[in-house]
Order: sequence, then structure tokens, then C-alpha cells
Amino acid sequence: MVVFVIFMLTMMAGCDGYLDRPPYGVLTEDIFYKTPDQLLQGLTDAYNYLGASEFETPLFALGNIMTDDSEKGGGDINDQAAMYELSRFRAVASNAICLQLWTICYKGIYNCNIVIKKSIDVESINPQLVNRAVAEAKFLRGFYYFHLASTFGGVPLVLAPLLPSELQAERASFDATWDQIEKDFSEAAQALPLKSEYSGADLGRATSGAAYTMLSKAYLMRQKYAQAETALANVVLSNQYSLLDDYGKIFTKPYENGLESVFEIQHKNTQSSGGSEGTGLPRFCWSRKNGGWGFDCPTEDLKNELGTGDPRLIYTITFTGDVFGGNDVIDNSESPTGYHNRKIYLAPNERDNPINDQGYNIRYLRYADVLLLYAEVLNENNKPQEALSYLNAVRERARNTNPMDPKRTNQAIGITVDLPPVTVSNKDGLRTIIWRERRVELAMEYHRRFDLIRQQRFGQVMRAYATNYQNDKGSLFNDAYHNLAPIPAEEMDRSNGAITQNPGY
Repeated sequence: MVVFVIFMLTMMAGCDGYLDRPPYGVLTEDIFYKTPDQLLQGLTDAYNYLGASEFETPLFALGNIMTDDSEKGGGDINDQAAMYELSRFRAVASNAICLQLWTICYKGIYNCNIVIKKSIDVESINPQLVNRAVAEAKFLRGFYYFHLASTFGGVPLVLAPLLPSELQAERASFDATWDQIEKDFSEAAQALPLKSEYSGADLGRATSGAAYTMLSKAYLMRQKYAQAETALANVVLSNQYSLLDDYGKIFTKPYENGLESVFEIQHKNTQSSGGSEGTGLPRFCWSRKNGGWGFDCPTEDLKNELGTGDPRLIYTITFTGDVFGGNDVIDNSESPTGYHNRKIYLAPNERDNPINDQGYNIRYLRYADVLLLYAEVLNENNKPQEALSYLNAVRERARNTNPMDPKRTNQAIGITVDLPPVTVSNKDGLRTIIWRERRVELAMEYHRRFDLIRQQRFGQVMRAYATNYQNDKGSLFNDAYHNLAPIPAEEMDRSNGAITQNPGY
């Protein structure tokens, strides 16, 4: 059965991650979880899967490449063919990216369930620490299920580390799955510390702000605007976050876990070819002419949406002729669009060795994301003037951003800043403007597909993209089923048919 396989994989394979921990080898759950410290070590394993390539690769394949923001890139269409098939809405049940995401998320969920179960045995030793660990585990479980549900729809809900004889692998309904995600995030948000209550080695752990933000996104999947407003208000009014003064600072190492950071996937360089706690994602996305593998290439459509009046353009995209520190002259000639992702690019003088072990955090939730979500729900709840204040705060920061990237010693594209404040207060008109602002502010940060799905316009946008650019990306999109990806055939087979396939696949 599927969860038995996941259980066995989890017990046999550990994934190095972002919090330091001593190895505990072959110790089983029955004899290991005897102290709060050991519980935290088990929690570390639950975090570890976020930083695995099996999670981060689907993150950009699904979040960017399946949308109008990005083309696959790489060597040719057969280089990471599973990504190409997803991007053309031709994926089948054997798709490797879908299997990677399914497997890694259930590994993470298993570890979360162990922590929650074993917390009972050690709670009396240090109730405050153990309760926090449980809240973190619920946040992470909700996070993994969020990615499963937004990709596959209803999935098997496994809420305890069950024995094979106890397993029931059937898929839960769409609503039941999202109900559970909301429950996990809600309970986590009420119990987790504020960001300011963490320090030192604990920086980067889940916070109440991160949980409330993810809760709002779960609410928005089903257009629960009133509940989303309440969740987001908890973040905005917490006084834990603020926008950095310059957009270009966000994606630099000195500002990791900084003022604007709500949740990041943590990485550190271990200077080792084995046991990496760094990320290989930057190399995946650098230009092939500059030492990378050339994937996840921003589209002409995204470049045009940003325009040359917005400084965010140069902090989102690299252009042929740009020169960065270490005398890295950008050559994007092998990119299918001519562009690469600036937000994941590291100049030679910023890189760690080995190149696949970068100590660079993946920015997952930023305060600008929160403010734009808040503006969106306020507008939906008929509060346009309040919505405008948060929307314009994000635009003001962009307007005040340095139009000359200090990381570049030559900048191929000039920026003449033209970002006036928004004054439109008509609900429909303001909604469209906020949606556009989310696209340009969060471009190439893995949120586009989820936004288009919850906004109920994924197919409309992708078919328009295919028409406008006269290519086959989006031309096959069928509203009846392409919001979801195919359930991995391997998992359906392991469940002996208990897990059923999504329609259309």
C-alpha cells in the first residue's frame, strides 16, 4: 500500500536539511523519542524534505514553468522531458515530477505524524517546547498537504504514523483535504511563536505569521474572503514584518530571514560533495553559457508585463550583456526566451563550492505577498480604500528601488522609473490591477500557478498565451481537468486501485 511504501522509504532514507542535528542512525521511533531534544531532532527530519531537490524541482516546474511566466529551457525538449510535458498540458500518470512531489510530501507528512504522536510521551518534561514542536509539525504537515492538494486535488489523508494493517489509502474529497489543511494551519498559527521570539539557530522555523499566511492561501482556494482577511490581519497587525527599502536586497544573502521574510526554505553550504544541506536550484536555473543548466526561463510575456519603467525587471530577469561580480558576462543565447531568472542567480563571487551545494535560502513567503493578498481580500470584501493603501505600499517600494543593480558592473537594460500610485477604486478594475501586481512583484517565485487556479482563470490565461505567442503552450488546456496534474501511476498501483486517477488522465 502507498503509505507503507512511504513509511519504509522514510525509515530507510534520511534527507539532510537546514537545522543542525547529530545523526541517530538506526534508532527506531519506539526507542528514540524519549526526550524533547530527540523530538526536535525528529522534527528536523520533517523540515529536511523542504530543502530536497525532489521538493524544490517540482516547486519551480509546477509554479513557474506550467504558467505564462516561464519556459522550461535546458538542453532541448527531452532534457527534463517531464517538465516539458507538464508545461504543454500533456502530462501522463508516469510523469516523474508528479511522482517526486507526491513521494517527498508524504515522507515529510510521515515525520510530522511521528512528532505529533510521540509528543504525548515527553510533554510533561518541557510542555512549552513540546507544544511548539507539535505546532511546527502541524504547520509542516499542512504545508506538504497544501502542495499535494493544489497539484492533485483530494489526496489520501494520513494523520498518524499507521501500521500497514491500519492503512486506508483512498483519496479524500477535495473539500475534506482542504478542510484538513485549514485545520493544521489554524492550530499551528494559534500555537506558534512570533518571529521575534526566535533567535540564533532557531531562525527560519515556522512562525505564527507563516501559518496565518498559509492559512489565508488555503482559504482563498475556496474563495473564503472574510476568513482570509482575518488571517492576514493577524500578520499585518503583528508588527513583525516590514518591506525592505529596496527590492533588489530581497534576494541577496545578507537579507536572508530579514525584515521581509515570512518563511524561507533554509540552506547552508557544507563544502562537501556528500550530505549536502545547500541547494542546487541556482545552478539548475543559471544560463548554460554561465555554468548552469539553463532551466526556468522567464518569458517575453513576463518581461513585457514588467516593462522598462519598473526596477523589478532587472531584479527578476538577467539579459545577455549583463556583467556581474567576478566578471561573469551573461550569455543567454541558449535560453528559449533569451532570459534567465535573476532571483536565483548568484555571481561567481557569491557562489559556494561545490556548485550544487549553495547556502542560499529559497524565499517562499515574503511580506509583500502578504500585503498584496490583504489588498486582494479587502477589495473583495468591499474595502477598496484600505486595499489601495497596501497595494500602493508595495508599488512605492518598487518605485524607490535602485534602477541600477549594484550587483551588475554592466547593466544591459536601462530603467526609467514610471510607477505612479494606483487610484482605481472600482472593484473589478482594482481586482485586475492587484492580480497584475502580484504577478510582477512575485514573478519567478513559484506562486503563479496557484494564483491562477484560485483566481479561476488558469485556462483563460494559458490559452491566451498560446494565441498571443503562436505556440503550443496552453493551447491544449482543458478547463475540465488541467487545473490538476495526474496522480502518479506508481502510487495507484501500490494502492491496488484504492487511489483513483483524476479525470482526463
